[in-house]
Amino acid sequence: MAREVTLLATFTLPEDAETCRDALYRAGLDVVQVAPVASGPRAPTEPALVEWGRYGYQPDVLDDKWTAASSWDWANEGLIGGEGWLLTAVVPEEAAAQARTIIRRYGGHL
Repeated sequence: MAREVTLLATFTLPEDAETCRDALYRAGLDVVQVAPVASGPRAPTEPALVEWGRYGYQPDVLDDKWTAASSWDWANEGLIGGEGWLLTAVVPEEAAAQARTIIRRYGGHL
């Protein structure tokens, strides 16, 4: 019996995850699913907590995590937007390297 590998990859945008899924289908890998990471309501159920950075709230100082590019939605390593879509692919072991390459090409994080 052929061995299979399960690959999990996160994407920020659903369109990127779906385009990757379609590319995997074209490559002959058809056990692929895309789903939102969050389960449950989209709206927060309690007030958000504010983290002011390592020095506390200092309005006259720009050394704060909110001013760092990595905390913005559009950054690849964003802390706010995060990775909201999960692609799951079950592929034959011999096709795993090809699937990983396709996933990375479309912006997936394994």
